[in-house]
Amino acid sequence: MALSTRTLLLLVVGVSLAICFLPTARSLVFGLDFGSRWVKMSVIRGNSFEIILDAQTKRKFMSGLAFHDDERFFAADAEKVHTYQYLSQLLGKSHNSSVVEALKPHLLYADEIVPNGERGTVAIRYNENTTFAVEDLAGMVFNFARETALAYVHSPVADVVITVPPHWTAEERAAVIEAAELGGFHVLSLINDGTAIALHYAFGKRFEEPKNVIFYDMGHSNTRATLVEYHSIRIKKGAKNVTQPTMKVKAVTYDTSLGGRDFDYRLAEHLAGVAVTQMAAKGIESSVDQIKANKRAWARLMTAASQAKTVLSANMETYAAVEGLVGSYDLKTTVSRAQFEEMCEDLFARAATPVKEVLAAANTTVEEVGSMEVVGGSVRIPKVQAVLKQTLGLPELSKTLNGDEAAVLGAVFYAAHLSTSIKVPEHKIKDITPYGVTATIKLARPADALEASDKEDSVAGNQDGKGDDDDDDDDDDIDEQAEDETGTVTKVLSLFKPFGRVGAKKNVSFKKNVSNFTVELAYDDEAKLPEDAPRQLARFTVEDMNKLKKYNYTGKPKVTLAFRLTTSGLVELETAEAEVVVIKYPEPEPSAKSTPAPTPEATEEDKAEAADAADEATGEEKEDSAANKEDEEAEKEEVAADDEEAEEESKKKEKDEKKPKKEKKPKKTVHKIALAVVTQKLGIPERTYVEKSRARALLKQWEAKAVSKREKADAKNDLETYIYDTKEKLWDDELEKVSTEEQRDEAREALGAAADWLEDEGIDVSVQEYKDKKAELVKLASAIFERKEELTKRPVQVAMLSYMLNHSRSSLVGITERLKVEVEERDEVLDLIEETEDWLKSKVKEQEGKEPHEEPAFKSEQVQAKASAIEKTVRKLLKRKPRPTPTPATSSWPYTAADDDNKAAEETTETGEEASYRGQEEVVPPKEEAGEDIL
Repeated sequence: MALSTRTLLLLVVGVSLAICFLPTARSLVFGLDFGSRWVKMSVIRGNSFEIILDAQTKRKFMSGLAFHDDERFFAADAEKVHTYQYLSQLLGKSHNSSVVEALKPHLLYADEIVPNGERGTVAIRYNENTTFAVEDLAGMVFNFARETALAYVHSPVADVVITVPPHWTAEERAAVIEAAELGGFHVLSLINDGTAIALHYAFGKRFEEPKNVIFYDMGHSNTRATLVEYHSIRIKKGAKNVTQPTMKVKAVTYDTSLGGRDFDYRLAEHLAGVAVTQMAAKGIESSVDQIKANKRAWARLMTAASQAKTVLSANMETYAAVEGLVGSYDLKTTVSRAQFEEMCEDLFARAATPVKEVLAAANTTVEEVGSMEVVGGSVRIPKVQAVLKQTLGLPELSKTLNGDEAAVLGAVFYAAHLSTSIKVPEHKIKDITPYGVTATIKLARPADALEASDKEDSVAGNQDGKGDDDDDDDDDDIDEQAEDETGTVTKVLSLFKPFGRVGAKKNVSFKKNVSNFTVELAYDDEAKLPEDAPRQLARFTVEDMNKLKKYNYTGKPKVTLAFRLTTSGLVELETAEAEVVVIKYPEPEPSAKSTPAPTPEATEEDKAEAADAADEATGEEKEDSAANKEDEEAEKEEVAADDEEAEEESKKKEKDEKKPKKEKKPKKTVHKIALAVVTQKLGIPERTYVEKSRARALLKQWEAKAVSKREKADAKNDLETYIYDTKEKLWDDELEKVSTEEQRDEAREALGAAADWLEDEGIDVSVQEYKDKKAELVKLASAIFERKEELTKRPVQVAMLSYMLNHSRSSLVGITERLKVEVEERDEVLDLIEETEDWLKSKVKEQEGKEPHEEPAFKSEQVQAKASAIEKTVRKLLKRKPRPTPTPATSSWPYTAADDDNKAAEETTETGEEASYRGQEEVVPPKEEAGEDIL
């Protein structure tokens, strides 16, 4: 049967995911959603995503913690006591910022918020002697999350990607990274929660045609809208062209003061008003402000309001009740959906604003949007959905994602994308930051030419390593240029534009005379920052420009600063270097000495003298005239050749002197020198190394306390469990056979005394005292229980040993003939068998003379030890090699012709190993003897 195209496509995708989604031997990676109220964690194991469950098997736990009696409580345990919640919203903020002030009505510990030293960030006063920085409290929550993950996966937990709201500035992002590292994590990257949701949406999908999707997320504290474009591209991978899904975040907008908490607050105020009215009817004076001031009463009203909101999402009316709200007064009332929508009318009117803004920011129309995915707990409110449908003109909203877990599942996929420990299907991810960043460079006079050059790389995780042409910035223009009274020229340029892509690089280069300079980074003036958020980011000071003088360079040095917008949304200065040009001029050549050239006349005279000398020699030695004549002719030929060569060299030298000489050019060398940069964080001061060390020590102290408490609790529970279990067992009828009434009463009395001790003196003692108390009880009662066990175990072991002795004795019969065992060795084992048999008989007889409640003559473990010794000794002999069997002599009579054939076959046949050993050795057949010619 032919398969459809869709079926084949799904089959290919499934097989591809199964192959690509393979873990390696390295550690796992995790995703973490650190929300306002909840923490969720995920991990990839095998080929599936998993949500990490806590000790109560819940898929999320509270993102706060509580303290009580010098002990910490997390997750469900923290809900029962005074809890520090909303820690994520306090990170990276000044204690007196408007954001913190707006949050205080929702905090039970609002009065405990104090400034954290000179930094001025949020700290919480636990008691008169202890104050916690909010980063330390968040670090404790992160550490609890890491331990929860460790207990779930039983594998090292370190690498993590954390989701954050897109509107978080550098202050908040740096603070959450610090808190996570304090809790023992290694942060691979941060990811905007809208991007994480969009990434989870893309997993397993193929986009043959471009598609725009809006992800609308109304959480507990704020609302975000993210517009993402999906499409697929063809890339070269090895020798094949493959399709790679691509997601590009085009725009993101948000409302930081609209979330589920705001609806709860309105409903809680309504319930408080109803309570005031009902109490007035009963003659109890109160007001809404008084109820708000009562932390316990207001917290219970907020809880009731949240529950009522959830019910009204599915019903037209609900019943709200709070027992003992104020004194003996019990609140009982009903709330309708119409009342709820009326009291929150202005909030509902703002619900669609982020959607309108994201369309405008992305320059996209409603018609170009393929769908809108809604996530977050507050989108379950019917009125919110109705407003969104009306805005986009959609009949229905898409709800294909799990609104609570989509972000954390996208985060773990991104973690696997960044890490080398897990292979996942490749996606090209293009995330953005909503804020633009400017660089202010302060230069000394004279003003120098300054230029900014873009060099954008692909976002971390893109496999092609290329930037996007449609995202490349144009050349930066100088936005401002001013000179102060000291002659310093300030130049401001756009470093990263709003909605710029994370992972981008920007090189700023300029030529400047030798002196120091500074560069300051800040969010641009158009950035829609949260209220009171500092715009200044960092100051970089270059102080070692004077070291360039030793190069004796020409012109001005070219300084290049390489900035990077990390995937976490933070700007970093990666490198700073200076480039100088050194020109080396050639040294002048020394003048050559003048040497007179030989003249033709001098050459002729030399030739005449040589001829006269030759004639003289010829006249004196006439007896050798024939030989001398030949030599003389040879000499004349050599002299003539030398004269010709000298003449040619002379002419060549004259010609060379007439040519103009080439001058040597100067040598140009370019040196690149790394510059030392002093970095100063602006805005909220960074914690010093000493402060961070103290924070780590503080967390270790609290962790040591927690471990000590756990060990003490475990030891106490162990003792308590033993007491009650043993009391129950002592009433077993089987124990009466192996114990007397006095023995049982003594054990019961000791157990009862221990139980009383636990409730009095032993309510809080050391771990060792609990262990010692249990050891005393075990020593007293264990003898009774051991005798009970021996009643059944001892006979079994005796029977097994008896069988082994008989079997071992029979296996030794004839062993000296079969195996290489000497007679003496066999006799030693037989003696051991006989000794063991005698010991067993004597012990059995002794035990028969004892009462069951008395100490036994022997125990089953002694019998088992004897059996193991016999078995080991006998096995040792049975493993010996067999004795060689003598080969019987064979007779060759009677002789037949077949014997010759068999013998020849044996001589010429070889095994495989013999043939391999012989290699290519030629086998020569035997020569045949000449037979008698009978013809």
